[in-house]
Amino acid sequence: MCCCPRKISTTSCWSYFDDWGRKKKADLEKEGYKVIVIEELTLETRSVSGSELRRRIKNNEESWKEHVPNSVQLYLNEHNLLKKIKYST
Repeated sequence: MCCCPRKISTTSCWSYFDDWGRKKKADLEKEGYKVIVIEELTLETRSVSGSELRRRIKNNEESWKEHVPNSVQLYLNEHNLLKKIKYST
């Protein structure tokens, strides 16, 4: 059973690079979500990990912006998520 809120009209767009990502996609689709895969990457072809991006944000390194689309940067700013990332443990 999926742990996501029941919003079947929601479309999820993302990239993945491993079996966990493929399983997550299949699980979401099984629950009725529409999933659009932007790109299937490998560990070698992804530009940087989420952990590395969070580390850069916490350390006020502007280079994290080079690895995410402008729309993601705007979303993080609009929802005050940069501050949450900076002060999370």
